[in-house]
Amino acid sequence: MNQKKNRKKKHEKRNTIQNMMQNISAWMDIQSLLMTVLSAMTIVTTIVMGLLIYSRFKMSVKETAISNAESRMGKELLAYTLKAFHGIGVLPPIDISESGKPFFADHSFEFNISHSHGRVVLALSDKPVGVDIEHSGRAIPELVRRRFFKDGEATVEDWTRFESYSKLSGEGIYSAVYPPVEKDVFFKSYTISDNYVVSVCTHTDSFPLKIVKIDL
Repeated sequence: MNQKKNRKKKHEKRNTIQNMMQNISAWMDIQSLLMTVLSAMTIVTTIVMGLLIYSRFKMSVKETAISNAESRMGKELLAYTLKAFHGIGVLPPIDISESGKPFFADHSFEFNISHSHGRVVLALSDKPVGVDIEHSGRAIPELVRRRFFKDGEATVEDWTRFESYSKLSGEGIYSAVYPPVEKDVFFKSYTISDNYVVSVCTHTDSFPLKIVKIDL
């Protein structure tokens, strides 16, 4: 009788162990499945992020290429203007001030260049000058308007005037106070084709009647 009971207990114990092993095996299968899914999700995420990074990289490269092209155009425009309007065939050496503004080392002329979306504008003068160009449809962010304009309101013309003033000295927008407190600061704004606004800032109230367009 006791032997039968012992055999029954051993059988039950064996069944319990087998059930536990089956449950463990099933749990491990689930874990393995979860790990596979998580791994797949990680790979997909990496690929998606890689594509996003690649797209942003392509955009950055494109923007850099455009910026570099516009910079080259600015230099070509400067060389052309000196030769065509002043008979200077060789571009004078260009230095950079401590504030980062380019200037001719011989101080023969003052100049400033601005570019926006493939449009390049040059201001050449015998006095310090700043110039800026922007598309008339550009929205000036509220944060920018509040930061740089007293009433928090600004049109594209206001912004180009502010930029041109900051480039007059070369100190940049974060050092410039607008409207300027100096009395000998003058502005002139132009609207050119393709809805672009150009503003010029200098220390003399003498501006050209129009902007000369040149195809390089």
